[in-house]
Amino acid sequence: MLSFFKDYRIRTKLLLIMLFAGIPVTASIAFLLISEYRTDLRESEHAIQVTTEAIAAQHEAYLNGIHTLLVTVSQFPEVKQRDPERCKQLLQTILKKNPTSLNIGIADIQGNLIASGVNATFSIADRKYFKDALRTKRFSVGEYVISRAVGKPAIHFALPVLTDTGNVSAVIYTTFDLTHFNSIFRAQHLPPNSALNITDHNGVLLHRYPDHPVVKQGILDRQDLRERMTGPRDEGVFNEIGMDKTKRFLAFKRLRLHPDERPYLYIRVSIPESEALANANQHLAIMAGMLAVASLLALWTTHFFSRRFFIKPLERLATVARSAEHEDFSVRSGLEKSGVSLKNNLYILRNWKASEFWQAVLPTISIIF
Repeated sequence: MLSFFKDYRIRTKLLLIMLFAGIPVTASIAFLLISEYRTDLRESEHAIQVTTEAIAAQHEAYLNGIHTLLVTVSQFPEVKQRDPERCKQLLQTILKKNPTSLNIGIADIQGNLIASGVNATFSIADRKYFKDALRTKRFSVGEYVISRAVGKPAIHFALPVLTDTGNVSAVIYTTFDLTHFNSIFRAQHLPPNSALNITDHNGVLLHRYPDHPVVKQGILDRQDLRERMTGPRDEGVFNEIGMDKTKRFLAFKRLRLHPDERPYLYIRVSIPESEALANANQHLAIMAGMLAVASLLALWTTHFFSRRFFIKPLERLATVARSAEHEDFSVRSGLEKSGVSLKNNLYILRNWKASEFWQAVLPTISIIF
C-alpha cells in the first residue's frame, strides 16, 4: 500500500509522514469549526424567531387594547342611541388619546357612517370587517384597503353593537395605524438591512419597514414565500431570497383573531444572511487562518530540523560509505566521536568485505541517534 514511498527521498518521505499524521488533527479541528458554525446558525435562526414572536406579542397587546376600547365605546348611551353629534364628539375625544388608531367610526347596519373621529362621509358596506361583524356578531378584522377616512393603507377592526335581543344595531370600527410596527421593530436592535413585512390573509403587503423602492404596500407577496408560511405551523424560520433579491433568514408568525378562523395577519422578519452570520464567518475565517499558519509552521519546522539533525548527517555518512566503497578513505563525516571512534571504523573499512561493511558503519550511525 505504501510502496510508492520507496521512490521518494528521505526528506520528502518525512514531510509526507508529517502531512498524513496531521490529517486527523486537521479533520478534528475542521469538524469542531463546522459544528460551531452550525451552532451559530441555529442561534441566528432562534434569535430571529424570538424577534418575530416579540413583535407579534406586542401587536396582540395593542389588539387587546383596541378590543377593550371598542367594547367600552359600545356601552356609551350616545352610541346605543346612535346620536350622530354626540357620537362624533365622543369619538374625536377618544381618537386624540389613542395613538394606535388613525380613525374611529360608527356605522349603521346598512354600512352608512353615523359618526367618525375624522370628518368624513362615506359607506363601509363593502368592507370585509363590516360584513364579518354583521355575520359573526363578534370582533372582526379586515384586509388591505386604502382608508376612506385618511387615504392611507390600513387594516380595520370592528365590533358589533348588540341590542338586548342579540341583534346588531350598529358597528364600531377603528383604523389601525400600521406605522406602530416600526417602533416595535426598531426596539429589537436587529442587524443592518433587516426588514419587517406585514401581509394580510390574501398575501397583500400591508406594511414594510424600512421603506423599499420596490417592495411597497399593496403588492402581492411572492408565491414561493407565501407557500413557506401557509403550512401546518403558525410560525417558522427558513432561508430564501427575499423580495429585495437579497439572500435572507426569514422568520414568520401567523396571527388569528379567533382560534376557529384562518390567520388574518402574517408577520415576517428577515435578516440578510451576510449580516446574521457576520460574526460566525469572521470567527471561522480567523480559525481557518490560524490552522493554516500552524500547519505551515509545523511543516517548516519539520523540514528545518529534520534536515539539520537527520538528513545532513545521513548524507555525510552516505558520502563516506560511497568513498570507502571505492577505497577512498580521505573523506570525513565531520561527526564527533562517540563510543567507537570514526578513525577505527575507517581502519576496518580498509579491509572491508561487502557482508561486513554495515557492521563497521553501524557504530558510526549510532552517533546520530
